[in-house]
Amino acid sequence: GGSATPAPAPVQQPHQGDEVEGEDEEEDFDPYAPLDMHDPNGLPLRPFKKGRPGGAKALQKKKDAAAAAVTAACAAGTTDGSSSANNVESMVLSLLAAAAAGVGAAGNKAEFAYALQSLECSRRALRHKAKGGKKTVTAMGDLLGLGASAAAAAAATVTVDGVVYHEQILNFPGGLKDYVADLNAGSEALHEPIIFRAEVDGVQVEGALQWTKEAFTDTLLGYANSIRTSDGGTHLDGLKAALTRTVNIQARKSKLLKEADSNLGGEHVREGLSAVIAVWVPQPEFEGQTKTRLGNPEVRKVVEGVIAEQIAEHLEFYPSVLTAIFAKAQTAAKASEAAKRARELVRRKSVLRSGSLPGKLSDCSSSNPNDTEIFLVEGDSAGGSAKQGRDRRFQAVLPLRGKILNVERKDEASMYKNTEISSMVTALGLGLKGDAFDESALRYSKIVILTDADVDGAHIRTLLLTFLFRYQRALFEQGKIYVAVPPLYKVEGKGKGAAKNAIYCYDERELKVALASLPEGSARNIQRFKGLGEMMPEQLWNTTLNPATRLLKRLTVDDAALANQTFQLLMSDKVAPRRAFIEMEGPKLLELDI
Repeated sequence: GGSATPAPAPVQQPHQGDEVEGEDEEEDFDPYAPLDMHDPNGLPLRPFKKGRPGGAKALQKKKDAAAAAVTAACAAGTTDGSSSANNVESMVLSLLAAAAAGVGAAGNKAEFAYALQSLECSRRALRHKAKGGKKTVTAMGDLLGLGASAAAAAAATVTVDGVVYHEQILNFPGGLKDYVADLNAGSEALHEPIIFRAEVDGVQVEGALQWTKEAFTDTLLGYANSIRTSDGGTHLDGLKAALTRTVNIQARKSKLLKEADSNLGGEHVREGLSAVIAVWVPQPEFEGQTKTRLGNPEVRKVVEGVIAEQIAEHLEFYPSVLTAIFAKAQTAAKASEAAKRARELVRRKSVLRSGSLPGKLSDCSSSNPNDTEIFLVEGDSAGGSAKQGRDRRFQAVLPLRGKILNVERKDEASMYKNTEISSMVTALGLGLKGDAFDESALRYSKIVILTDADVDGAHIRTLLLTFLFRYQRALFEQGKIYVAVPPLYKVEGKGKGAAKNAIYCYDERELKVALASLPEGSARNIQRFKGLGEMMPEQLWNTTLNPATRLLKRLTVDDAALANQTFQLLMSDKVAPRRAFIEMEGPKLLELDI
C-alpha cells in the first residue's frame, strides 16, 4: 500500500487435515523470544536496533539479499521433491524474504525489523515438534505479520506435497483509512475516516475510525507489531475508553450535553463505529493460549493520550462531525433505554410465570445439554408432525407461527415484543441480547432450523438466521446453528413391500437417479412434498430427525465483518444496495425469487 503502516496480515490457510513433520528442538519453544534471523542462503538479516545507524549501503545489502532469497525460496516452495518440513519452511522463508524486500524497500527501519521478527516466528512455529512428531500448520496465518505490499512479492499460491496454500492479500493503497472505508462499504458514512498517528515513548500508534448511519454494532480491529490481535488487548481498551471520554467532553464543550444530562455510555458512543488500530511495541507481551491479545499495560496509556489529543482536535475543527456522532450516540442511548424497559418487562413476565418455558415448546426429557437439540419448526402443522416423530429423550420442538420479525429493521424493544422471538429467547436459556455468552446456560447443543423446501421456507430461514446472528453471534462461532434439509420427493415402486424401499430425493438430479434405478417399465409412485406438514411423523423421522439418516448443514461465520455487511445488505430497509446486488449476482443463478 501507499501508507507507511503495514496493511493487515495475509491469511495463509491450509486445506483441512494437513500436517507437516517437525524437526526436533531441544529448547522449549517460544515464538516471541529474541531471534537471530537468516535468509535461506545463510545471509544474516538482523533487525535494526534502536539508535543503531542504518546507512543506505547497509539497507541496500539487506534488500539485495532478500531479493535473492525470494527467488530461491519461492522456487523451492512450489516443488514437491523433498520432505514436508523443508517444503513448508521454504514457503515461509519466501514470505520472510519478501518482507525483507518489500518493507526494507520502504525504508522504515522499525517496520523492517518487526516484519522479520514475526515471519521468523512463523518459521520456527512450523518446525517445532509437537506430540507424535507432527505440527499442524493451521495457526500459521495468526502468526504472520506481513504488510500487503511486502506479501505481494511472494508467491500467491504455494504447493507443498500436493497441498495448495492460498494467500489472501488485503491491499489498501490509502492504508488504514482505506481499510476502514472498506469495512463500511455499502453503508452510509456520517463523515470521512478520521486518522490518528503518533509515537510516544517508543510505542508507535496509528489508526482510523468512521461512524456509519445504519449500523447498530461496532467493528473494532486491532494489530500489534503487524499481528492481528483477535482477542483484543490494551490498545483496544485504550481506544474504547478514550473515545467515550473524548466524545462526552467535546459534547459538553459544545453544549450538546447539558449539565444535568448524564454522560453517554461507551456502547452508545461506539454504536455504528468501525475502527482499525495498529501499534508497534519494542517488547510486545501477548497473552492467552493463542497469543492473540496484547498485554502491555503501557500501551493503553499511550493510546488514550493520542486519541484524547488528536480526536478532540479533529472534533473541534469539524463540529459537524461531532454533531453527527453525538446524534447517533444519543439515538442509541434512547433505544437502549427503551430496550431496557422491554427487558424488564420480559423479566417481570418471566417471574410471574415462575420461569416456565414457552407453552408450545415440547421439551426433551434429558437434562444434559451436551446431548440435546431443539428444532425451530415452521408452522403448527409441521410442528405437530415433528413432535410426534421426534425422539423425546433428546429432541425438543418449538413451532413458530408464520414469518418472524425482521430484526435488522427493528430496534431491540420491538424485538422483545414479538411472541415468537420471546419464545426462542426463553427456550434457549441464554438471557437477552447484549448479555455475555454463557455456554453452560445454553439448554441445547444443537439449534436446528427446520423449514419447508420452498421460497417461503427460505425466507423464514433467513429471518431466523438474522435474528440468531444479531441476538448471539457466538452461537455461530461455537458451531451451534444447523439447518435441516428435508426431501422434495419420495419415489417407490408399486407392489408388496414397496413402501419399505422408498427412495427420498432432495433435488431434481437425485430424482432422475432414483427413477433410473427402478426396473424399466415398472410401476412407480412419485410424491412431491409441498411442505413439512404433508409428511407423516414416521416420514419426518426417517428423513429429517433421525441422526443416522438425516441431512444437516452446520452454519459458521469465518469472516464476521463480511457476515455483518451481508446481513445489512440483504435484510435492511435500504433498497438501492440490494437492487444493485441482485442485478450483479442474479444472472449467475439458475433460479431467482424476489
